[in-house]
Amino acid sequence: MNFPLPFIDKDRPLAPDQAVNGQPIIALTDGELSQLADKGEQVLIDAGVQIYQRGGKLVRPVIEEVDAAHKRKTRVVQLVEIDATYLRDLLCRHAVWVKYNSREKKWRQTNPPREIAEIMLARAGDWKIKSVAGVISAPTLRPDGSLLIEPGYDEATRLLLVDPPQMPAMPNEPSKADAQKALALLEGLLVGYPFVGDVDKSVALSALITPVARAAFPVAPMHVARAPVPGSGKSHLFDTAAAIATGQRMPVISKGDSEAELEKRLGTAYMAARPLINIDNVNGGLGGDALCQLIERPVVNVRILGLSKDVRVEARGTTLTATGNNLTLVGDVCRRAITSTLDPRMERPELRQFSFDPVDKVLANRGEYIAAALTICRAYIIAGSPAKATPKLASFEG
Repeated sequence: MNFPLPFIDKDRPLAPDQAVNGQPIIALTDGELSQLADKGEQVLIDAGVQIYQRGGKLVRPVIEEVDAAHKRKTRVVQLVEIDATYLRDLLCRHAVWVKYNSREKKWRQTNPPREIAEIMLARAGDWKIKSVAGVISAPTLRPDGSLLIEPGYDEATRLLLVDPPQMPAMPNEPSKADAQKALALLEGLLVGYPFVGDVDKSVALSALITPVARAAFPVAPMHVARAPVPGSGKSHLFDTAAAIATGQRMPVISKGDSEAELEKRLGTAYMAARPLINIDNVNGGLGGDALCQLIERPVVNVRILGLSKDVRVEARGTTLTATGNNLTLVGDVCRRAITSTLDPRMERPELRQFSFDPVDKVLANRGEYIAAALTICRAYIIAGSPAKATPKLASFEG
């Protein structure tokens, strides 16, 4: 079958403006695999294809529709690694590949060789493709205090904002009164949780705000919720925080049987650039060097499940949490975490009845709660970030 391609002399180089249906033509010639891989990468960059580099891999955002509370649906996003088959598919979609037929003395349309895709994948460190620090589904705050609201890749933070909810209007320069109104909205979500004291409630408020404003600072302390008995609302508290930041309940992992196993589970979650990770139902102590590094360092080397080598990943955009009954923080994790203690002071706390479900309330108007968290932070910045009597937390001065 003949394709409507312009005639190209075998020995004549392709003109840059030659294209079919708006797609560039790439001619396959022997001995030029490296150059052809260069052309393939540039084609994808010029086409604006959403592929990025992360942890020495090429990745792409994948959006899935999942069940939310009360028969609602929500869309969640994560980064997945690109393999040679998918990359070859992209090359087919965004360029016309031709090969010279010496018998017919014509150029014929063909498929890009798998070798080109494999070369492109193997070029870690040499890619021109942008690196991505994380993927989020809620508007956030940049380090300079400006708002990241528009969907897409943000050059300043290297975060990818995908499918954010509808947002209400926010004042450009929110006042203290605006911040107090926003704070009251967030506090309204916490009325049913049995916090032991004001500090515990403050940590809970930080758990609601931090994941939304996470891009403003390179690292964030781990937020911990613990209680003396099951059914106290620990996991549900972080479900509420996750509903604001991601539109779904908190994704969880278990601690596992060893520090090495926990490191691999965390490494896999970080590689996928999950904005929230909760180490759920911890029994006993929680610690370890890898956990300390993931909390405190903006860039870390971690092990991934199924791999025997370290992968270097950036932690910006990810907030760690943990829950457990009588959970104990071990070693240096103590100064890297802030803790909220819940105690219902009753024998069967799981039987308590509430007038509303905070998760359901958030999902009914998620944008309003994101705006509240951002308004509080913006009002503080507009006020000149006034110093407080409370000393800054070491390693988390930002």
